[in-house]
This record gives sequence, C-alpha cells and structure tokens, in this order.
Amino acid sequence: MKTSSIQTPSPLNGQPLNEEASTRAKGILLMLGAVAAFTVSVLMLRSAGIAGSIWIATCMRYGIGLAIVTVIYLPRGQFKPLQLIRNTDLMMRGVLGCMGVYLFYATIPKLGAGVSTFISTTYVVLAPLFACIYLKEQLTLKQVGLMLMAMIGMFIMTGLTGASAPPLLYVIIGLIGAVLAAIVVVYIRKLTRTEHSSTIYAAQCFFGLLIGCGPALLQQTGPPIESSNLTAMLLSGVMASVGQLLMTFGYKYLPVTEGSLMALCAPVTIMAGGILFFGEPCSGAQMAGAGLILTASVLMTSLKRAPSAKPISVLVNESSG
Repeated sequence: MKTSSIQTPSPLNGQPLNEEASTRAKGILLMLGAVAAFTVSVLMLRSAGIAGSIWIATCMRYGIGLAIVTVIYLPRGQFKPLQLIRNTDLMMRGVLGCMGVYLFYATIPKLGAGVSTFISTTYVVLAPLFACIYLKEQLTLKQVGLMLMAMIGMFIMTGLTGASAPPLLYVIIGLIGAVLAAIVVVYIRKLTRTEHSSTIYAAQCFFGLLIGCGPALLQQTGPPIESSNLTAMLLSGVMASVGQLLMTFGYKYLPVTEGSLMALCAPVTIMAGGILFFGEPCSGAQMAGAGLILTASVLMTSLKRAPSAKPISVLVNESSG
C-alpha cells in the first residue's frame, strides 16, 4: 500500500507541523513589531504637531528610510539599488505606495482623521481579494467574516456612527488611496519571492522622495520648524522605517489576508497611546470597536491555514525544485 500518495493539508512542502508553526509565528512577531514601530512613529509626529508640514515630515521619513537601507543592507549585498529602475514591479510598488500615502494625507483636512482612517483601512478587505485573484491565495468565508468584523470595529472606533455625509470628492480620493494600498500589499507579497525586503522598501522611499520633494520645498517657505519638533520628526522617520521593514519581512511568512488584518491593529495601539500620553478622550464605543479589531486579528491568526496559503519562502523552494 502506498502511503506516500496520502497528503495531509497542514504541512507545507513536506515541512513538519512544528516548522510550519514556527514560520507562521515568525511572521506574526514581525507584524507585531511593525505595529509597535508604526505606533511610536505616529505618536512622535503627534508630539511634534506637524499638521502644516506633512510633506516635509513624509520626505524626511523616506530620506531616513533610504539612508538606513543603504548603510545596513548595501554593504551586505542585499540592497540592490539598480533594481529600483530595472524591475517594473519595484517601480510600481514605489510609485503606487507613495501616491497612496499622499492621497491619504490629502483627505485628512477635508474628511477628518476618523473618516480618512476608516476609508484608508478598507484596503484590509481589498488586498486579500486582489491576492486571491493575482497570487492565487485562498480566501475562506471565515476569513472574509473576520475582515468584515474588523472593518465594523474600525467604523465604530473612528466615531463614524453619528457622522454627517462627507464631501464625495474626497471620499473618492480616499477610496483611490485604499485601492492603491491594497495593490501595493500584493506587490510586496509577490516581490518577496525575488527581491530582498530592503530593496522593496527602498522603492517606496526612492519614488516617494522624487514625488514629494517639490511640495516639501514649497512648504519650507513657511515658519521654521522648532528643533524639538525636528528631533521628533527624525525619530518618527526612523521608527516608520523600522516598521516598514518589519512589515515587508513579515509578508514573506504570512499570506496577505493574515498580514493585512494584523496591520489593522496599529490604529488601536495609536489610539491607546493617544489616551495614555496625550490625555485624548475615549468613549465606550471606541473601546468596543478596538475590541472587535483585536478579536478579529487574534481569531485570524488562530485559524488553520489552508494548504495554498504557503509562505513565499516555501513557494520559491517549490518553483526552484
């Protein structure tokens, strides 16, 4: 009797279950680290009060990110700068990524932080759908249900239950930004098959600087930034770069559905930081919404992974084997 023809769905590429669990745990820890770094970054910007210098802050973030990647990964031969203009997927990741960020910032003055954040986080639903189509990642009804649960939580947490109708034009701009963010997540997941995470992140930094330098220079005609605020912006840029790198590494081990939903924990931790460090008010509804997001994330990571939801590292081994 041939027992080799019977395959169980849990092991990946012949890996034992404990190795599969270890791989998944590594991705989860990387994503949690990214959430923590993004939280610190946003709180540093909050302390600096950069409402009038968002272009400068963003370009500073991209410049710091490019410097970190160059200093740490270029000497090791892992960061390949020429790929930024040779690899079309890297170019798309960079251009679409920074455009999504800038569109999100453009909606905040007209829609407010709550509405803008909610619209932008719809990428959590869009990205798995795109990954299902283009990367053939499996999407189950349970996963869809948990994503919708998280979106309901975000809707409640951002205080939209009693909001009036926002300006349609800026809602459309926000949705375009969310679609771009979803596409970028799929590009990141795909690029981890062939490119190092440092090169993938450098693409956003490089093209972000190209697009944002002009508006940032125009903003320099205003009043000078105080030294304390400048320090906060620099530290925020460092933490944002750390978070982006950890997230990119995380997508090497997690499918888009799991990774994108875990990233949605960042607004929750940012809200908690605002309450703790800046005395921002918090309602029971916001706490309930945050609870829904965290619950959905925990349940998503505890779901049994489908056979097709293999880490990219395993897919590479299969394609080269």
